[in-house]
Amino acid sequence: MILWGLEWHSLDSYFQMKEITAPGTPESNQLRLYAKDSSGVARLFYKDDAGVEWGPLGSSAIDGSGAAGRVALWSDTDTLTSDADLTFSTDTLTATKIIAPTSLTISAMTLGSVLFAGTAGILSQDNANFFWDNTNKWLGLGQAIPDFRLSIRGATNADANFVVRETSADTVSPGVAFLKARGTIGSEAATNADDTLGSIGFGGWTNAEKFNAARIEARATTLWTASNSDSHLIIQTTPTGSTTRVERWRVTQAGELSGRTSGGCIVIGGTAAADTLALKANSHADGGKLSINSITIGSGSDIGAAVEVAPTFTGAATGMRGFRAQPTFQPTAATLNAGVAFIGNAIGDPASGKTIGLLAGMIPFYTTGSNSGAITQAASAYLLAPTIGSVKPASSYGLFVENHGAASITNAVGIQINTQANATNNYDMSFQRVDTTAAGAYYGRVPVLYNGLTKYLHVFSA
Repeated sequence: MILWGLEWHSLDSYFQMKEITAPGTPESNQLRLYAKDSSGVARLFYKDDAGVEWGPLGSSAIDGSGAAGRVALWSDTDTLTSDADLTFSTDTLTATKIIAPTSLTISAMTLGSVLFAGTAGILSQDNANFFWDNTNKWLGLGQAIPDFRLSIRGATNADANFVVRETSADTVSPGVAFLKARGTIGSEAATNADDTLGSIGFGGWTNAEKFNAARIEARATTLWTASNSDSHLIIQTTPTGSTTRVERWRVTQAGELSGRTSGGCIVIGGTAAADTLALKANSHADGGKLSINSITIGSGSDIGAAVEVAPTFTGAATGMRGFRAQPTFQPTAATLNAGVAFIGNAIGDPASGKTIGLLAGMIPFYTTGSNSGAITQAASAYLLAPTIGSVKPASSYGLFVENHGAASITNAVGIQINTQANATNNYDMSFQRVDTTAAGAYYGRVPVLYNGLTKYLHVFSA
């Protein structure tokens, strides 16, 4: 039976139709099924009531298997499969295993944002506070445009701080390390002399950012080798009225504290009793001491002073002292040969052909100013009476000159007093005693020892 190109073969039970070109659009709610050439082969097509052609139909068989809730995947051109790691339920797609792609574009994100898991694990961003500059490879925390490899910025103290914390049962502590090498990454070379090993800079704001107004830095002292890594520390500050940082203090590789020529000095001041410089040692063999040596004072100044004490006292309290030495000698296990509060020992050692005009162990003198106040007494050297406790010394001297002179010295004078010219009514030596009321009491006595004998020059009361 043939109906308009459609043949029914009843013996073999199949339809057979002839190829046609695309038919017209069927009426509403109808479709047209027809045979049409497809790459030289007759294929089955249909056209819907919108005039859209579909086909060819049955060009290949679809095969595969899956499970409820799984997402179907094409494993090849005609096979569907699924995986337990990729499921869909209602409106939620779940992937329990993700392999990162070589590139990923998320249109809702801002350039430079560092992504993180936010509330409920949702992928989030905070561009103004967590930013990556991919051009310079810089990271900004609290700063949308970082200006260093790591920039931290905040409006409060907590926001602008960072803490390195460790909790452990050992003695190791957290830290921040700096390391300087010459060469290139992967081909490092030895650190050179005066290379900066690391620094901490302190800055502020003028009309713009001002970095490193004060600075602490460590430097290599000499070229580093496998057996040498010497270093020193430098402290720099900027003086008032300047924007240039200068070196103030240096801790040398030998452990010495050096005040540099640009103004490093120790200033002790304040109103508290604790504003003092204390030298203390509990067990050191030499005790606490201040040693000033290995310095050279040239001829650039008339007066060279290794140690200078020059305070200005404006108060009315008694007992103000420019310099005070008050040690306590209290031996408990042995005999102390000598206890001396102060020793002035000038060592004269002129080179050949050179002369020292005056060599003095100590030169005390006073200078008056130009104000209109009064000075009751003035003394270049004032020896106070000793305070005697329960321990009585066998002998007591106000002034004692020992081992004076030498065999090769023709003029050795124990005490010499030179009076200025026209200094009338000035006494070269004066004696004053309290117990002078009794007849025969000494006003003064000057002992003279010669050839084992002691003679006296006496001044008696009338």
